[in-house]
Amino acid sequence: MITCIYRPNCRDSLMAAAVIAMGNQEEPIVFREAPSEIDVHEFESQTVYLVGIAYPEMTMRSLASVAEQLVIFNNNAEKLPDLELVADTWQREESAICMLAWRQQNSFAPTPLAVLWLDDLATGSSLLETHDFERGLRLEPKKVTTYLKLVKSNTLARAVSSAGKSINRYLALPAEERAIQA
Repeated sequence: MITCIYRPNCRDSLMAAAVIAMGNQEEPIVFREAPSEIDVHEFESQTVYLVGIAYPEMTMRSLASVAEQLVIFNNNAEKLPDLELVADTWQREESAICMLAWRQQNSFAPTPLAVLWLDDLATGSSLLETHDFERGLRLEPKKVTTYLKLVKSNTLARAVSSAGKSINRYLALPAEERAIQA
C-alpha cells in the first residue's frame, strides 16, 4: 500500500501528490493531509511519500524504520534533517516539489504544462503563461483529483491559464472601468 502525505493548502504539494498518483496507478494510494503529528506505526510495511513536509528528525527516522520505503520530496533544506541513508530524498531548493516528483516518477516523459508552470513559478517566473496559470489555479478546488486532471491534460492546463489571463486583464483595468464591466 502507498500513503502520500501532503500539505493541503500548497498548490505545489497538491500537484506533486497528483504526479505521484499518476506514477503509481497499479497500486491503491491513500492521500492524507499532513497532520501536525503522526503515529509512525500506522505506516508499517507501506511506501510513504512525504510531500513538502517534514517532521522532527526522530519521527522521520522512526517512520523510515517501520515503512517499507520512505520517499521525501522537499525544496526547503532547512526544514529537512539529513536522512539520505534511511530515505529516498529528493531535495533541491531551486525546483518546485512537483518537478522533483515528476523527475522521480516519470523521468523520460515530457513534462506536463501544469508541472512546468508551477516549477517556473517556484524558480523565478520567466514564462508568460506562468502568472496566468497561477491566477486561474486559484479558482480550482484544492483537491488531488483536480490537480491530477491538470497533470494529465495540457489542454485543461491551458484552459486554466486562459481563465487566469482573463482575470489578470480585468484586474489591470482602472477601477472605474472594472465597476462598469461588473
